[in-house]
Amino acid sequence: MITHKRQLLVDFLNDQPGIKASLSPWGIYIELPAAQEDHLAVIEWRLADHDVPYAPQDDLILGALYNFSGKRGLIRGNSYEIETLQ
Repeated sequence: MITHKRQLLVDFLNDQPGIKASLSPWGIYIELPAAQEDHLAVIEWRLADHDVPYAPQDDLILGALYNFSGKRGLIRGNSYEIETLQ
């Protein structure tokens, strides 16, 4: 189910340099330049509507995204920690 709260987060992320985000059935799909190569890093943010904070910590999520050094990652719920996937 696509929700208004998740759409607001997607809109915010798409306004940031180098980040491309889209809604998915399980949350938010994020692409950004990989830290080490000329490839894209892909992050799945598994986020249900009830997990979206009323006041997202924009600086925390942007800091986590811009400092991500892997190629594939996973964020679970309203955590701002990115788990690196193989």
